[in-house]
Amino acid sequence: MTVVAGPDEAAFREDLLVAEFAAGEVQMQWGLASISWPHVVVWIAAAPRPQSPDRYWFRLNCAGYPGRGPTGSLWNCDQNALLEHRAWPKGRARFAHVFRTDWESGMALYHPYDGHALKTHGNWPAKYPGKLWSRDRNIADWLAEFHDLLNCDEYEGVRACGAAS
Repeated sequence: MTVVAGPDEAAFREDLLVAEFAAGEVQMQWGLASISWPHVVVWIAAAPRPQSPDRYWFRLNCAGYPGRGPTGSLWNCDQNALLEHRAWPKGRARFAHVFRTDWESGMALYHPYDGHALKTHGNWPAKYPGKLWSRDRNIADWLAEFHDLLNCDEYEGVRACGAAS
């Protein structure tokens, strides 16, 4: 039996039961690796690119869920640490804007679903009204958003150190 820490963890675990989350798992788009509340580790499948992984791991802080969006970053499960910036996925346009290592040292994703990013950008509610995290969203929405990014044409994979940007 799992002991639940509080209402945020209970809400998160309940959202793991929604059909959209299960569908993503069955289709191998994403999966849950671990929960050590308030931290959750998930993986998201990425489009095939030369010399790049077929999935990326994310460690999320889900404290305050669902009122506050998950916040976190790419994760190196072998090292149990943030993924080295040189191993981050690269891309163009919106993709490059979201997966920034020059903002908050890569500790959060630059996206209105990220709880920290949204909190620190007061203009985002007006700028991105359809892309904001809200209580009505769930972890499947978060995973689908980043799955879409990791599978769009703007995603280029992981370039070798010193490769042209």
